[in-house]
Amino acid sequence: MTLPKMRLAHMGITVKNLCVMEAFYTEVLGFKASDRGVARGSPMVFLTRDPSDHHQIVFQEQRKTDETTINQISFQLDDLSGLREMRGVLFKAQVEELKFVDHCVACSIYCHDPDGNRLGFFVDGPFYVKQPMIQDLQKSLVLAYLNPAIAFNFWIKQIPQAISRGRCAWPPPKLDCCGALPPRVTRTAQYLNSGILPTGSSTGLVSLLAAAS
Repeated sequence: MTLPKMRLAHMGITVKNLCVMEAFYTEVLGFKASDRGVARGSPMVFLTRDPSDHHQIVFQEQRKTDETTINQISFQLDDLSGLREMRGVLFKAQVEELKFVDHCVACSIYCHDPDGNRLGFFVDGPFYVKQPMIQDLQKSLVLAYLNPAIAFNFWIKQIPQAISRGRCAWPPPKLDCCGALPPRVTRTAQYLNSGILPTGSSTGLVSLLAAAS
């Protein structure tokens, strides 16, 4: 069966306290309330960060338990400096239990919103590495996201380790999702995963990264 073209547009989430959740998402994460009302006896609010979309998230006050079925709600940042800025925003808002995670394909910060839903903030890395890959993100890197040399050295150290553990492969597996293309990779990733470099070797890695940039 051929599916029509479609895109994921928004999500609706039942919450325990609508006022608290709206305050967090607007004051901390920069959403704007585009509409509000009552449906089936429960208040709801529509939120967006994009003026071209009426809403990206809908909250409705219907949740009765502490348990959440949401694995994560993730937000993509443009670059490492943006991720560092987001870290500062979360600290200023006194968001607790921040976790800094290196997925090799991305650097991520995880926390929870007032309803206990896990939030993720990430910036893509230039490499394809088989997932799941979960390890601690170096705190020194988190504190120095604005230093390109540190970020560059971070990838230099991480990717050969992933190769040696058999976590990198070329070509990347094709996603069975409506004929979607494989994950985005750079020329650097092609060099690293194509067998040009010996397994686990960092020989010539610097020059290859420079040539592919």
